[in-house]
Amino acid sequence: MNKLKLLAITSGLLATSGVFAEFSLPALDVDAKIEFDSAYISEGRRLGDLTFVPSAELGLPLFGDAGRLYTGVDAYLAVNSAKALGNNVAPYVGFSYDLTDRFTADFGYTYSRLGSGKDKLRINHVGGKGFALLNAAGDKFIGDADGADLADKSNAEWGTARKYLSTKRATHELYAGVIGDFLLNPTLYFAYDFTQRKANVETEISHTFDLGAQGINGFAIDLGARLGYSRVKKPYGIDRKTQVVFETLDNDGEHLDVADHNSNLFEKKGWFYAGVNADLVYSLNENTKARAGVEFAFNNAKKDTWINEFNQKRQNVWFSTAFEFTF
Repeated sequence: MNKLKLLAITSGLLATSGVFAEFSLPALDVDAKIEFDSAYISEGRRLGDLTFVPSAELGLPLFGDAGRLYTGVDAYLAVNSAKALGNNVAPYVGFSYDLTDRFTADFGYTYSRLGSGKDKLRINHVGGKGFALLNAAGDKFIGDADGADLADKSNAEWGTARKYLSTKRATHELYAGVIGDFLLNPTLYFAYDFTQRKANVETEISHTFDLGAQGINGFAIDLGARLGYSRVKKPYGIDRKTQVVFETLDNDGEHLDVADHNSNLFEKKGWFYAGVNADLVYSLNENTKARAGVEFAFNNAKKDTWINEFNQKRQNVWFSTAFEFTF
């Protein structure tokens, strides 16, 4: 290789390195949380007892920090599966943009996959009752031989049926909201779940009291309140067209008869809910916070509907502890 060609290549490499030196990828932000709740409450409904709630989110600032593209995952994992209606793992992706100095628009998509279980479930009933088979596709559901609504049966059977209906069932939800950056930090969100044909609207306010002014450095109190409304036309993806198959057995377990009919167990429902929370927060350093608090929520749905199937409570009080990380 002659000296002129070598000089040209060297000059080209130096010029290219100069371009890359001026170009740098925008800094990513990372948020993570490790949380334990004494109950799992969603939209004013109790879905489980002691729950491990890890989450993580990765954000990419755009448009001079006016916008942010983000993705993450929220998980609700029952500590004792016998005291929950199933686990919930929900990855999501979204985009937020500052409309003004006071308002930010936010929208995105959430995918949920509830529960994990066997492909088939069989429940036996004593005294000449029967069983029904529910497959993972969800085209059959659990009942008993006389065709009575499962809501009239024992809570154990009802909980088992609901948990299995969640098995391998996926939901697809779009959400959009507006976040206010002024007194009480108001937010307003609307979400629509295409699988359950569920619409939800929720507004929330919050405020943080810094206790540093009182000489308690590093501590703060977070207060919040929320009000929402949910309307579901096809709960768990099941409606009146769902096929129910009952097989009647005698006391010795011998086959007697099979009957088919449609189900009216999962009827469309709408309910209001509200809640408040109070948390004591301590900043361990600029990247880590610890918090502990108490929350209260209620809904106005009847106790004997699928909305309050887990423990028939319309009002719930629970406790929460968490470590939060920001980088």
